[in-house]
Amino acid sequence: MKIGMIIKRMREVRGLTQQDLGEAVGFPARNAATRIAQYETDYRIPKKDMADKLSGALGISPFALSEPSFEAYDSLFQALVVLEDMHGAKASIVDGRPVVTFGAKPQDQKAVNDFLARWNEMRKSYDEGGITKDEYDEWRYGYPVMEAGLQKARRRAGRDLPTKSDSTIIVPSPHKKTL
Repeated sequence: MKIGMIIKRMREVRGLTQQDLGEAVGFPARNAATRIAQYETDYRIPKKDMADKLSGALGISPFALSEPSFEAYDSLFQALVVLEDMHGAKASIVDGRPVVTFGAKPQDQKAVNDFLARWNEMRKSYDEGGITKDEYDEWRYGYPVMEAGLQKARRRAGRDLPTKSDSTIIVPSPHKKTL
């Protein structure tokens, strides 16, 4: 969910008008509603000091109105909330452990599950020495493009991509000549 959508949603939850919120954060009455409308439509993005005022007036975390940095857990938590809004992420308990599932639509859940399963395979291959850190990073930061390129290369070489049943997954470096 974009910052503007969060501002609007929480303003509505709090029963505030754009005018009310604008005045609460210090805008003059004559343009308070206009300024809030600009934030809600993402025409303007609030700077940190204004985001702090807005989050205070709305009673929400200031991290909710900023781009997540993921350096602090608060940002990670807010990112999970955004994933809930945009992709149907849901916290659950499975076998006594907290898990996050995704997707209000079955195809969304399948796409995320497929990625998570593949990520797990690649991480396991890295942990077991089947691929290097560079190869693992190329896959992580290049997904899904790297995955698609790997599939094409494997098909050209007459090999399918390794599956979960394979014990080692080898991802070629684009700098190497062989698969």
